[in-house]
Amino acid sequence: MELLVKPWRLIFAVIILNAAGILLRIFNLDTYFILVGFRIHISFILPLLIIFKKCQVNFIKQIFVDPHHKKTVLPLLWILLPTLILIGGLFWLKKTTIGDPEYFYEFGLSSIIDYPIYLIWNFPQLFCFFIFLVLASTVSKKSFLVVTSVSFFIFAFEFFPLNINNVDYSGIASLLLISVSIGLLIRYFQNIYWFTIVIFSIFWLNFLVFGSSSEEIIHLLFASQYAGWDGFLEVNKQLVSFLLPMQLGLTFLVILISSFFRKKEPEVSF
Repeated sequence: MELLVKPWRLIFAVIILNAAGILLRIFNLDTYFILVGFRIHISFILPLLIIFKKCQVNFIKQIFVDPHHKKTVLPLLWILLPTLILIGGLFWLKKTTIGDPEYFYEFGLSSIIDYPIYLIWNFPQLFCFFIFLVLASTVSKKSFLVVTSVSFFIFAFEFFPLNINNVDYSGIASLLLISVSIGLLIRYFQNIYWFTIVIFSIFWLNFLVFGSSSEEIIHLLFASQYAGWDGFLEVNKQLVSFLLPMQLGLTFLVILISSFFRKKEPEVSF
């Protein structure tokens, strides 16, 4: 495959992004904004803007017109199976019960009905993220390592401890697990539409079921007028911080097993 991004440009994009993100956090400013409903996080948009060149246009067109992986069953398994296994395991261990969340109807049930809208609002930024990763994968034949590393480091600033005593180990573990999963998806299952649906849905499903106190997460994945959500299930407090890493660990395993039966994506010519 032709080199579409120079390595120095890719590194420059990661450095600029993290510098901007850390500055925004230092000054207590949001790293995302909402424009006419569409969610825009700088990690999804800024890297592509930095590396974009006119010569990449035909390549980008082909990403939309001719995605490689066109099957439906596997992406649905990646979304649903890890969450079902996690929920089943929690009930089996008697570590969770049906909750009684505030805004059960206004937020909980309406979020299920409004899922297509939330997904559409996230399409543009996830499209940009996918295009950036596929362009980045052309830097080296070791595309899995490149994509995994880039996926991790373009979100690293979100977990950079401004207070050394307040390190988010759960968040870092989750970032690492989703990064290696993304590395596999780009290497073996390139499809911009399924990629977008899968990445959005696995997080949307986790936080809908188990809840979140993060205003940023709620605003990006759900309605912007809420600052938190308790979740449909009430889980043992000792396990709460492990829920997302456990789900993403299961997601990685399911995708990894799927990749054993899938050849590396063919090179794209244009």
